[in-house]
Amino acid sequence: MKIEIFGLESREKRLLRSRIRKVMEKEGLSKDLNVVLVPPGYIRELNRRYRQRDFATDVLSFDLDDVAEIYIRKDDDMTLDSIWELTLHGLLHLLGYDHEDEESWRKMEAIARRYRS
Repeated sequence: MKIEIFGLESREKRLLRSRIRKVMEKEGLSKDLNVVLVPPGYIRELNRRYRQRDFATDVLSFDLDDVAEIYIRKDDDMTLDSIWELTLHGLLHLLGYDHEDEESWRKMEAIARRYRS
């Protein structure tokens, strides 16, 4: 499993990659993963194109054949913890969790709590 992170400094990449690997191994997600931090306009366009929602969301996940991709809206004041929170959210979507209703949200939140630092 290869994990690539675009848009962060090397030290931050190492820390984030370690957290990502832990979740992927424990949850059985074995494909390659790209995490890409993008400007609000770019994620808005992805959201409009693939979800028919015309706004800049925080995170989008795509499960492609042999690789998964998580796009995160990069804001100037983001901390590594906030980037981790959005990455974790994207990973949980890739694992099939959603938050379309209260019960689904509770399940997703319970899993997320296990991986928060």
